[in-house]
Amino acid sequence: MASIRILEQTPTRLVIADKPRINRLLKSVVIGGVMGAVIIGLGWAVTSSSSYKGSLTTLECFHKEHLTCKMITVDARGVLINQAEITPVERVGIFPVLSSRKVCSSRGEDSDCETVQHYKCQIRLHSPQTSVSVPISELTQETSSLAESCPKQNSISLQFEQLISGTQKARMWVEDTR
Repeated sequence: MASIRILEQTPTRLVIADKPRINRLLKSVVIGGVMGAVIIGLGWAVTSSSSYKGSLTTLECFHKEHLTCKMITVDARGVLINQAEITPVERVGIFPVLSSRKVCSSRGEDSDCETVQHYKCQIRLHSPQTSVSVPISELTQETSSLAESCPKQNSISLQFEQLISGTQKARMWVEDTR
């Protein structure tokens, strides 16, 4: 449909005008550009908020005269979340953290699922001044249910015992969930 406007209308005279096509083209380009920018902006906002998740945790332990462990956690953007230094590490403990997981008997629509509570057995390093829990999943063992408790010692705590005694000089663990 053409955009015709009546400029003047009298019983003896009719003046009409037609907008040039270039004006209609410019209007379409401007409206299309604004709508495109809004869509791109929304897409960028959604992807940028979901792409910066997780963290990087590094635990570095070394034995010189005594065992020193440094733990650093940074977020996905590289911002420091937590930093701790434990020196001298005198002993290692294992403590339970209550957790739950979904267990299914089979796959598909007919699967029977239930939530099972269990313990995550985390390592805690103790010095005379402080104690720090280590949230690295490689150093965490899980029990099968609440009926099973965390052991007093496991293979992970034995690695730290070797570091404390000096039979092993250095060790590093990294967990990257970014």
